[in-house]
Parts: sequence; structure tokens; C-alpha cells
Amino acid sequence: MAEERRYVRWFEELGMDDVPEVGGKNASLGELLSSLRTKGIGVPDGFATTSEAYRMFVEHNDLDDGIRSELAALEDGSRTLSQVGRA
Repeated sequence: MAEERRYVRWFEELGMDDVPEVGGKNASLGELLSSLRTKGIGVPDGFATTSEAYRMFVEHNDLDDGIRSELAALEDGSRTLSQVGRA
């Protein structure tokens, strides 16, 4: 059976080994949540969307070329960070 694709991961499942899948901030939140819970501090859970989910969203909505174009304009100085962010 093929491995199930996971687009959402709960913070309680995450640790620093998950950085490639969910990014550093989300992995850190997972570590923090685990650390606080072991000390008896009640912390509500949350979730992270995976990098695979992000890539599928970008592809499905044909956003890749537009994103690359905006980033190139930022890099060459023809647009500001604020302009690119709004775009």
C-alpha cells in the first residue's frame, strides 16, 4: 500500500527532525509544546501545513511563475519588498 500523504501535522507530533517537512518555526512550536506539557503546563495543540501541501497549492493555482517573477523583481531592485509582498 502506498504511503499516505500528510498535508497537516499536529504540533504534538513535531520535533526538530521535522524541519524539512514543516519549517523551523513549526518544528520549534512542536518542541516547545512537548517541553511544556512534560512540566504539567497545559498548552493547546495546533497544526502546521507541510511543505508538500504548499507546493501542491502553488502548482494547482499556477502561482509558480508569478512568484518567481516577483522575487526576481525584488532581487534586481525594480520592486520593493512591500510591493512584492502585496502582489
